This record gives sequence, C-alpha cells and structure tokens, in this order.
Amino acid sequence: MNLRRNSSDPGGGEVGSARHLILIAFDEVALKRGQRSRFIEQLRRNILDQIDCEPGRLALRHGRLELEFRPESEDELWRRCSSSLGRVFGIKWFGRAEAVPVDLDALEAAVVRRAIAAVESGARTFKLEHSRKNKAFPIESQELNRRVGARVLQAAPELSVDVHQPELLIVVEIRRDQVTVFADRQPGADGLPIGTTGSALALLSGGIYSPVAAWYSMKRGLRVECVHFHSPPYTGLKAEEKVRDLVHALNHWTPEPVRLLLVPFSRIQEEIAERIPAEYWTIVQRRFMQRIAGRLAEQCGFDALVVGDSIGQVASQTLSNMAAIDAASPHLVLRPLLGFNKADIIARARTIGTYEISIRPFEDCCVLFAPRKPAIQCDLKVVEAHERELNQDGLIDEALESLTSS
Repeated sequence: MNLRRNSSDPGGGEVGSARHLILIAFDEVALKRGQRSRFIEQLRRNILDQIDCEPGRLALRHGRLELEFRPESEDELWRRCSSSLGRVFGIKWFGRAEAVPVDLDALEAAVVRRAIAAVESGARTFKLEHSRKNKAFPIESQELNRRVGARVLQAAPELSVDVHQPELLIVVEIRRDQVTVFADRQPGADGLPIGTTGSALALLSGGIYSPVAAWYSMKRGLRVECVHFHSPPYTGLKAEEKVRDLVHALNHWTPEPVRLLLVPFSRIQEEIAERIPAEYWTIVQRRFMQRIAGRLAEQCGFDALVVGDSIGQVASQTLSNMAAIDAASPHLVLRPLLGFNKADIIARARTIGTYEISIRPFEDCCVLFAPRKPAIQCDLKVVEAHERELNQDGLIDEALESLTSS
C-alpha cells in the first residue's frame, strides 16, 4: 500500500492518475433479463442525443455507464449533464466521480478533491459511505471511514459530519481494478429508455391531462407522437399555438422531437351537432377521434393509442362511456392516468413543464361542442344507431385529406 503524501495536491495524491467521470446508474434496465444489452444500448443512444458528446466517451463498465471527460471541462460538462440527464428516462441517478488506482493515497486524494469542490459550492456537512467489493483491500470499512473522514476534516475544516441529512454524500467503491469516488448524486427520471417498448400516438388536447399521459407513456419506454383535433374557425391560432408549446415541453424529455399531427375537426362536429342528440355529442366526437387516430396509427405503424382519461373525472370517462369510445377502433388504447386523481395529475404537470401552458385560456374543440347534460352511462347500440345518420367514412376521409404535421 502506498502511504506517501504529495504536497502538490490537497488530498495527497496525483490528480493526473484519476479518470474523471460522470457515473450513470440504470433504473429498471438492469432487471430486463435477455433484453438488458438492447435496453442499455438504447439508453446510451438516448443519452448521447441529449448531451451531444463523442460516443467513445460513454462506455459500460461495472454495470453502469461512465462518461469520461478532461478535468478542465468538468464544470461546463456537469452543468450540461445536470440539466439534461435528469430528463432521460431509464436513469436512476447520475453523479460526478473519479476512478483512481486501488491505493489509499489515491483514494483519500479523490475524496478530498470532491469535498473541497463541494465546500466551494456551499456544502457544510458531509457523510462518507464505503463499499468494499474488493475484499482483499486491507482496511475494513469502519476504519476506512475514520481515516478518510479525518483527512477530509483536515483539508476542509469548514465541513462537519452529518450522518442523517448531509449536504454532501461521498461514496467510495473499492473494486479489484479501481476505486471509484462519486458525489453530487442527482436523481434521474427513472422508467425505461424511450424506444425500447414500442410506439404510440397520443391524442393531445389543450388541457392538463393528455400531455401528462403522453409523458407517462414515454417514461415506460414508448416513442410517442401526438395528434390534435382543432376546429377552425371555432378555435383560433392561440389554441393551436398552445398545443405546439405543449409538444415543445414534451420534447425536453425525448431524444428526438415529437411530431404533431393536426386534424381539422369542425366539419365533423357540425354534422354531429346537427344530426345527433346533444347528450351523445361528446361520446360520438370521441369515437370519431379514436377512429381517425386509429387510421393514423395503422398508416404510421404505431402500436397503440394514448389518451388522458382518469376514471370519473368527466362524463365521458365512466367505464361504460370509455368502453363505447374504445369500440370505435380496434387499436389498443392506453390510459396511463386511469387511477390518478386531479391533484396528482396537476402536480406532475407542474414538474414536467406543461401545467402553465395547459391553463392558458384558449379552449379546445371538445369544450366548445360540449352538451349541457352529457350521457353518463351510454348504451353502445343506441350510439351506433345514431351514428348511422352520419357519413362516417366520408367525414373521416375529408378530415385526413386536410391533415398537417409539424
């Protein structure tokens, strides 16, 4: 064991002997037996898309991804990563780290460097944790904590120990080939990497719920695109701008931009208002949306549709009404918010950046053509009988002919 001290470094070790890293730990990816390598590679591609770095610098090692960088670029890279990696699904946590030789001097030096950097950022309490995966390392964890902690307090007297709620947690992992020291651990977005579980078309209104449903679908590894039904001249440019801004907010969570499909819906709504009893307007409108979204899903190869329904929140979201709406299309319909209450959904909308956009006072097409007394428990046969009054295929074809995308 090397016990020499190097006065050129506050921790007593050579800075140049360390590899400077950002460690990235997986969430559920590690549990996917038989698919693990595919999930990790997709996560790796998604990370590279988010932080824009050379692929060779991001490698799998010891069951985690390591992003290696030059020490002089650490602060700039950390700023980029701390704002980007927290929005990559599939990451459990990430943090700044150093990988040094299996040597007590090098270990202590790396810990002290992390501590001093944290003090400069305002930290005043710390805690050390050790993991001796290399059982041949001659010092037990308790003694190692005592010795290394004393070195930290000597080099950074501004710090004190707090084992319950430390401002700085420094973790030391001792392996056979290296010692890894990491701190500044930040939470990831959890979930599965986008692109690992399929694709879905999300029906996006201008409200609070549907963008949150799209976000939760992304978190489960789905590549998501959005379709919005607008009703000119009943809805104006501000309502359309609102939806584009919602998509822009969702783009912060995806490796590739989310495409938005815009379908004109006013002609269909006018026909429904003229020929269908008012109590069924909402159900029939939703059935038309489901049919059109199903056509688009078939054309574009989507595996499912996503809607923002939560049981009992509005009249169309009773079980019988949802069943009647789903009967309009054979496609699988996902409802990620089914068991959430309104407060839960609003809280999530705030954290993902869609809430303030959703509450802008520009109404979507469903609100404008909403009946005063909608049917709560509809009979599918009755709905289908009323729909025979409409030229369903002709109206859908006409709407799709005027579809635009962005």
